[in-house]
Amino acid sequence: MSKLTGLIKISSHQDSFAKADVVFVHGLGGNGISTWHPKEKRDDYDFWPLWLGNDQLGLNIWSFGYDAEGTNWKSNSSMPLFDQASNLLDWLNIHDLGKRPLVFITHSMGGLLVKKMLSSALTFQKQAILEQTKGIVFLGTPHTGANLANLIDNISVLARTTVSVEELKAHSPQLRELNEWYREKVRSLGIATKVYYETQPFKGILVVDPDSANPGIEKVKPVAIAKNHIDLCKPESQNSQVYLGVRKFIDECLKPIPSGGSTTLKPFRFEVVTVNKKGLIINRESQQADYFTKDLGDGVDLEMVYIPKGRFLMGSSKSESWSDYRERPVHQVSIQPFFLGKYQVTQAQWRAVVNNLPKVNRDLDPDPSEFKGDNRPVEQVNWFDAVEFCDRLSEYTGTEYRLPSEAEWEYACRARTTTPFHYGETITSKLANYNASDTYAEETKGEYRKETTPVGSFPPNSFGLYDMHGNVWEWCGDDYHDHYKGAPTDGSVWSKYFNPFYHYSMRGGSWNTIPGECRSAFRFYYSNVNVFNINVSIFTVVKVGFRVARVVA
Repeated sequence: MSKLTGLIKISSHQDSFAKADVVFVHGLGGNGISTWHPKEKRDDYDFWPLWLGNDQLGLNIWSFGYDAEGTNWKSNSSMPLFDQASNLLDWLNIHDLGKRPLVFITHSMGGLLVKKMLSSALTFQKQAILEQTKGIVFLGTPHTGANLANLIDNISVLARTTVSVEELKAHSPQLRELNEWYREKVRSLGIATKVYYETQPFKGILVVDPDSANPGIEKVKPVAIAKNHIDLCKPESQNSQVYLGVRKFIDECLKPIPSGGSTTLKPFRFEVVTVNKKGLIINRESQQADYFTKDLGDGVDLEMVYIPKGRFLMGSSKSESWSDYRERPVHQVSIQPFFLGKYQVTQAQWRAVVNNLPKVNRDLDPDPSEFKGDNRPVEQVNWFDAVEFCDRLSEYTGTEYRLPSEAEWEYACRARTTTPFHYGETITSKLANYNASDTYAEETKGEYRKETTPVGSFPPNSFGLYDMHGNVWEWCGDDYHDHYKGAPTDGSVWSKYFNPFYHYSMRGGSWNTIPGECRSAFRFYYSNVNVFNINVSIFTVVKVGFRVARVVA
């Protein structure tokens, strides 16, 4: 049978909305099917990738096949590790892997391939793959090279060695550098690691010794298995140590994020749309995110969406229409995971907190909004009121609720996009509530509603957040700065030592703003004055609301 190459789907979750993808990657001389089969069959799917698909609810199971012969007897098609890594990265992209959590199960050289793929993803800014990779299982991976590669090289009089073997030689500087990169990055990337190694020789050779099999990750203890290098990745049954250990590892990688004690995350599904410069929808895509609800009393819930960690370029370039100096210099920011309100805080949620939760620092008006409606966003709320709302929630729940930083807000709004709007090159009045009598790109003029709309009236972004463009301005936790010179790069709130006019940042635009002011990067501020310890908003024409953020405990 010919060698299977590319990304092979072994098992699909019965529901098209799988919660994660598991990818098997074989090693030197391996095969996308038979490597993992206890009887080395290539046409029999009674093997552990399929068992995992049946045991683990919500998983799609894949196997990556590629040419990696040990000698040129059979083939001359083996590629260098960097090229193989780019090839794997492309296959993952072709099949849209990276939109859900990923776990890789690797054997031998396959572990090196996955490490190199992640290094390439970082180089080429494939953020989704980096953010979604939750764990890697290394089965007999020679992190510093393999003895067998040296042996094959020594008998090259019989067969020319391939580039794959050359790269696997023990104590290879290239492999040491790759492993040092992995050790340095694995914790910041949030990738869990599981290691197994063989204790039995294969044809008289211990292919990967314990030292080489150990990547040296803190608190990761390699597990010895009484198998040889070939049989290590071929569990005979669902009761075998490797199978049970890997299954438990996947469970742990995909556990809901701890979030304040008894809170559990639930998935929800939604459709994301992308438009071109004319405002025409060019793509529709089903997505899934996780959230939890918090009971505020009076039958009112607050829905909080999990925002994954990541890095992004904050701000906009001079080439982006409507951008200005306030959005520069463009700078890279790293964001830790957090929760953010699925919607702007509604009037019903505002009243529930004001009426049911005790005062922390200041009294609140239970009904400040001009445009009335339980499911409309609360507006005409100043920054100090929004902070009081968060403080009351924090006291009530025992977990910190707060306003998002500007960096967190823009990261959440963009949801991995780099276009002016998370919808694409422009927006239309069918996608957001703003002053659509003006245009941004080549779209036609639309409806100017001249009032707020109920939250969730328009399609969300890829993180599952609604109304990030328009409806009401949203407070951020930052003091307002005129530009980004000296801005923090860790996603934290940027404060000033002296802010006498109480200028605080707000984002997103409003029902009465032009489209350029609704962009992901657009920044504005709202002034509050403090007179006799009473904070009064200066500009009543600007309708400001907010959404709450929450730490991941």
